[in-house]
Amino acid sequence: MPDFHFSPRPNRAHEIAWREWSDSAFAEAREQDKPILLGISAVWCHWCHVMDETSYSDPVVIQLVNERFIPIRVDNDQRPDVNRRYNLGGWPTTAFLTPDGELLTGGTYVPPEQMRAYLIQVSEAYRQAKPDILQKIAVVNARRAEVRNARSASSAQLSDEIVAHVLRDIRDNFDPLYGGWGTAPKFPQTDALELVLEKYHATRDESLLSIVIITLKAMARGGIYDQEAGGFFRYSTTRDWSIPHLEKMLEDNAKLLALYAHAYQVTHDEAFLMTIRTLTAYVDSMLTDHARGGFHGSQDADEHYYALALAERAELPSPYVDRTCYTDWNSLMVSAFLDATRVLNEERMQTFALRTLERIWRVMYRADAGLFHFCREDGTPQLLNQLSDLARTTRALLDAYQTTGDAEHLMRAQTLANLALDGLYDAEEGAFWSEPRGRESLGLLRLPDKSLNENAAMADALTRLCRFTDEGKYRDAAERTLAFFASDYARYGLMAAEYARAVDHFLNEPVAIHVVGAAEDARTRALYAAALAEYAPVKIVQLLDPARDAARLAQLGYPARESPLAYVCVGQRCLAPISDTAEIVKEMNELHPAAYAAIRQ
Repeated sequence: MPDFHFSPRPNRAHEIAWREWSDSAFAEAREQDKPILLGISAVWCHWCHVMDETSYSDPVVIQLVNERFIPIRVDNDQRPDVNRRYNLGGWPTTAFLTPDGELLTGGTYVPPEQMRAYLIQVSEAYRQAKPDILQKIAVVNARRAEVRNARSASSAQLSDEIVAHVLRDIRDNFDPLYGGWGTAPKFPQTDALELVLEKYHATRDESLLSIVIITLKAMARGGIYDQEAGGFFRYSTTRDWSIPHLEKMLEDNAKLLALYAHAYQVTHDEAFLMTIRTLTAYVDSMLTDHARGGFHGSQDADEHYYALALAERAELPSPYVDRTCYTDWNSLMVSAFLDATRVLNEERMQTFALRTLERIWRVMYRADAGLFHFCREDGTPQLLNQLSDLARTTRALLDAYQTTGDAEHLMRAQTLANLALDGLYDAEEGAFWSEPRGRESLGLLRLPDKSLNENAAMADALTRLCRFTDEGKYRDAAERTLAFFASDYARYGLMAAEYARAVDHFLNEPVAIHVVGAAEDARTRALYAAALAEYAPVKIVQLLDPARDAARLAQLGYPARESPLAYVCVGQRCLAPISDTAEIVKEMNELHPAAYAAIRQ
């Protein structure tokens, strides 16, 4: 039986005989020839709680569901694979399926009276018109196969036009008055903002920087940011960011923390620094597992609680925190903490980020199985080898390697990348499946899926891994993965920003700083810290100790000397070696992509 979140208001949703997503539930539906009611919810979801307290607490609804349907409840965070195929526009999703898992109809929140009628209509239609329904499903499946085959057969070349196209969408749809994009609801769109910031760094186009500044300042002073307790809510229900939807997600706060850290590195605006401080304080107080390492998944939406002033709130328990450890979200926060460490100079944040990575490796990874998606409170890991987990954790390990110079992180990153290549990569057509094929065949999970943004994240990690190791297989897989979506990305609009960033990182050589010297030498560490401190998208910073990295030094052609030196390079050309930290900062500030041509000559 799946877990329920109980609010202070009573509800009877537990009287519905909910099953888990399982072979036995589908077998029961087939044996009894009953349609399935699939409810996709989340512990943080306000309207999911409302539906439990209203529709699913209605006595008539309870009776109809239990008598006429096989009810299955799925948690969105724990089963992203199910959510990806059945979500009908938000949470809760209320989906009606055939016993084989084909979608009949559905929607999101359904009020009690409408739900009663809906249940009767669906069950009667399935009983009386089953042959027609199955025929229509067969037609839909045939069309789905045609679309999948057409997409697989298409191919296009990677070019800077992909990045330019997405950037035009971002510019054309920007809200100059309040920042961000769209009217309501309005989401932060962190990947779009990261892309804009990176292209400002490349071009010094002030109009791009203004997009970032307007949006970040409007969000930080708006209702989407908790002005009293800190932390970002998931989105705003208004164009001006004034009225938030009240859940706080680890994923969102991780992405926003990294974004504000990058924006501060570029602008040195004290307002961004203040947001970073209050945001990290919120994460530390509410979403951090101090005892074990790691971060909790989310904090609940509670309209009554957040309507109160801070002094009044102090008299009440804070909204429920989901203490589930999710691998991909934890990895995102690890990367964000490492970014924030360079801004705040708080070593404890770096220490905790590295401790979290160790917990992920110890609890979530098994050499004989792979990487798990989440861990229950009893310590049992669940759901193996999701692409999002492999991509985000590979990236976090590379961030840890770049931050510390500890080669163990690099080796672990290679382990996960190889796991993805062996278990999820489509060697025939390119790109990665979102989860292992054939692991489960229930319902629409039998249909393979390739997610644009998850593939972008994996391709970006592989591109970066290749630049640390010079192993061509990583570059080849990254290129084929990005090319797979090159004829399809445009339909996503600015939602393809993460893909555009990955393409941009693949096509353009990064600034690479190799610091050569004894790892324990204070002069070496100072050069290394200076190289890490400056903002440069996808920069590659590597500490090479002659005592342990002789092969890599020989590969790069750097001599081993007694005094530490830093080599700043783009592609195969390098500037004169540097021994002074101030010179590294100067070169990093001057050597933005607009100046790369001078080195390439």
